[in-house]
Amino acid sequence: IPTTIPLFLNALGLASFFDNDHRFSVNAHSKEVARKKEHVLEEYLFGKKFKNIYVIGDSGTDIAMAKHVGATSILFTHPDFPTRQLEADLRTTDLRTIIKTL
Repeated sequence: IPTTIPLFLNALGLASFFDNDHRFSVNAHSKEVARKKEHVLEEYLFGKKFKNIYVIGDSGTDIAMAKHVGATSILFTHPDFPTRQLEADLRTTDLRTIIKTL
């Protein structure tokens, strides 16, 4: 897990929802990606049972990953950028608002 993930979750007050054993990150920005995000998530979920699965992201690949595993997708749209036209289950410009959903 990149060191920025725990810092980010703590800053937003979301760390208690995502313990170290139930969060991960995939760098899909590299052209040398060996596996796609949805395959990494699929591997992670294999054999596990969760009441709810949420995928929070800001890209089409994040939303596709959620759909691939039947998760609820939450599209984060940066406040300073136009809203992306993606078919997400939920949308937010402030990640603190998703605490009610979780």
